Amino acid sequence: MKESSRRPCPHSVRAVCAAAILALPAFARAQLCSDKAEATLLATIGAERVAEVASVACKPMNKNQTIAAMAFKPPGYQEFDNIPLVITLLENEQRVVAKLVSEISVDATVYVTSGSLTIDTARYHLAEGIRAFGLRINATRIPRCADAGTGEELALYVRDGATLRNVFGPTPTYYIAARQGGLCADVPVVDEWRMHVLVDKKATRGYHDLIIRFRSDSAENVECRFAYDGRRYSSDACSVADIPVR
Repeated sequence: MKESSRRPCPHSVRAVCAAAILALPAFARAQLCSDKAEATLLATIGAERVAEVASVACKPMNKNQTIAAMAFKPPGYQEFDNIPLVITLLENEQRVVAKLVSEISVDATVYVTSGSLTIDTARYHLAEGIRAFGLRINATRIPRCADAGTGEELALYVRDGATLRNVFGPTPTYYIAARQGGLCADVPVVDEWRMHVLVDKKATRGYHDLIIRFRSDSAENVECRFAYDGRRYSSDACSVADIPVR
């Protein structure tokens, strides 16, 4: 794939450039599916239900298994309808061993493109023999002169028999907020936070805790511990959605 020709952002407008880049389609990170994997996805969904493939991504989880996800528009789709999303675990790219049917909520700030889905296979080892994977959705458009906005969202999933179960998120991995001047000022004063997920040694109900860190060069860093409640990760101390404004 051709290297990006974008120029580096000047430091004084780094946050504005970052917001603009996050709002663009993520073609440079697109994870292409083989014809076999895409055919398996379409057969699982039902080709007659897919009028348009909005975004699709595939990435190997191990030697024989692949994570494959597809967001699509069904026949009769209208602007601002939610977009169906199917996430699957494929064996040898031709047999579905686990899946989850979900949807992407759509409004005027959400626009799903061919590069919106990215599969994250970082080593989220939550328990003995249990490794989660992430799905990142980059479909948020930050309004040009907004005082604040969010970027790519991350959700974590584990296999639970023939289904895939959401155990964390989705939650934005990027926040931007103007403290002075607004994002359209000549020299905006902004704060940025980027989320990092760490798997801790401590375990709750059999799953390792997650440490969620929001790091910022211009504002106070924030850290929260999320514990497994038997179905999902939650925290009594904070909500990820409120972290940047605490």
